[in-house]
Amino acid sequence: MAEQPDDVANVLDSLTMGELIELEEYTGIPLDQLGQPGAMKGKSSVFMAHLLMRRKDPTSTIADALALTPGEMAEVLDVDPTKSTSGE
Repeated sequence: MAEQPDDVANVLDSLTMGELIELEEYTGIPLDQLGQPGAMKGKSSVFMAHLLMRRKDPTSTIADALALTPGEMAEVLDVDPTKSTSGE
């Protein structure tokens, strides 16, 4: 797998294989491209948040994740929202 920002790698490492397959299917992005320049970060972040939210509440939907603010998203993903993911 290509090198990814720590935040993305930490979230990906916490997902099950089934969840990783769901993430690839939802985003259309192969796992080795997630977190890379040009990858759809919004779509992949929303779906990763959805997967983590669904663990705590099986009734959680993708619509719930889409309704999160960027700060709430960072909290769900347990990432530092001030940290750049572009390698800068």
